[in-house]
Amino acid sequence: MNEGTIEVAVNIGWENFPLRDILQREIFLPVVVENDANIAAIGEMSKGAGNGARWNSL
Repeated sequence: MNEGTIEVAVNIGWENFPLRDILQREIFLPVVVENDANIAAIGEMSKGAGNGARWNSL
C-alpha cells in the first residue's frame, strides 16, 4: 500500500493514482488520503448524528 495513492477507483478510471502528491503540489497544503467509509464515520461522530460519540480505534 502506497500512502496517498488511490489503488483502484473503477468509477473514475484511476489505478495507482498519486492523489496526495498532486493535491499537495496544487494547493500548497498537507493532504491525507483515507478510505471514504472511515472519513464518513469520523464526520458523523464529530458533526453528525453521532456527535459526541466515543471510539476505541479506527
